[in-house]
Amino acid sequence: MGLLFHPFKLIILVGAGFTAGLVYERSVLGDKCVARGGQMEQGVCIGAK
Repeated sequence: MGLLFHPFKLIILVGAGFTAGLVYERSVLGDKCVARGGQMEQGVCIGAK
């Protein structure tokens, strides 16, 4: 029975890791944008130099 759920756990863990990576990357991108004097609007940096 344990082997039956192993692929499902793997898919869930990989998906959670991927989602966490996306959230982290967007946060870092937003911080870099603000540090350069820009503003994030709908995931796009506007006004950075």
